[in-house]
This record gives sequence, C-alpha cells and structure tokens, in this order.
Amino acid sequence: MAIEYTDNMTSEEYNEIRKEVNWEALTKGQAQRVLQTSCRRLNMSYQKLDTKALVYMYITTIIWSVIVLIIAGGAYYKFGEIIYVHWGCILSTIVILLDMIITPGIRYKRYRYAINEEQIDTIEGFLFIQRQIVPIERVHKISINQGPIEHIFHLSRVNVVTAGGDVSIKYLKEETAQMLAETLKNKVNTIVVNEREETNV
Repeated sequence: MAIEYTDNMTSEEYNEIRKEVNWEALTKGQAQRVLQTSCRRLNMSYQKLDTKALVYMYITTIIWSVIVLIIAGGAYYKFGEIIYVHWGCILSTIVILLDMIITPGIRYKRYRYAINEEQIDTIEGFLFIQRQIVPIERVHKISINQGPIEHIFHLSRVNVVTAGGDVSIKYLKEETAQMLAETLKNKVNTIVVNEREETNV
C-alpha cells in the first residue's frame, strides 16, 4: 500500500513511522490516519519557561537549603566534636551550596512541555530526566493550583488527572496557565463529542 507524504514531513520522519506500523494489517484510510497522527507527534513544538520560573526555582532552592543548613549547623554545634559528624556537616554544607547554585539553572533549561491534538508531553529533571506523556483522550480532570511563593511570582501549575495517573505542567505564568487549561478543556470536549457522534453512527 502506498502512503503519501504529508506536509512538512522529512524523509527521516516518514521512514521512522513506516518502521513502527504494520501497514499490511491496515486499510488505506486507517494507514493514512495513523500516519497523520504519528506526524503530529513527531512535530510537537516544545515550550520553554518564562524567566520568572528561573527566579522562582532559585528562591525555593535557597529556602530549602537554608532550612537544611540550619539543621546541619545545629548538629555541628551539638555533636561537632564527633569526627564523622564534624566532616559530615562540612561535606553536607558544600553539597547544599553547590546544589543551590547549580541545580535551578539546569532544571530551568531542561524543563519543557508540549501539547498537540493527541497528547501532553513534559520533560524535567536534574540528575535524572523524567518524561511524562499523557494521551488527551484519557484526561478526567483539569485544575490550576498556586502555592504562596508561586503567588508572589504570579506563577501557577496546571494539574491534569488521567485514568493512568497525574501530570503537572509547572512554573507557568498565570495567564499561560489559564489559557493552557482552557485549551485542554476544549480538546477534551472535542474528543468526547466526536466519540459520541461515532457511537450514534
């Protein structure tokens, strides 16, 4: 069965799709739909965060680091004469200070998200990269949440509850979060309407 190229699809993308699908088992119409869906997934446009998110990451990291340093300082003051406690507190302080300086910038650069007609895709992490891909058709609930520090920086999170688990799109500007939640709601409603129409047919 001959499957035609779609707009803006490279030969590499076309070959990648051909490897993943058993074309012989599909009708021409089914194959064309699979191809179009795969192209949309390959062409997902990832969005990066606003610089406010970077400042927020630094502030929250500093707050938690200060709390841990206070605890480490108390342990050093009380048990500093014990050699392993002495060096343990010193090493912990160095690690915490390095984490406070390095981690937020790397997390900011790595964090990205994308939404198309088929799925929600988020990538984040520091030492370990976590990628979450959620089909939009499985979305049950969409909510916008904001903590006290997020409120100061006018940032919000869009939490999405699905049949298989939850995914959170974090560090968004308030207006972006509102727009994203509305977009997801419309996509879910469209899928529900289409499924009902197909069932009635």
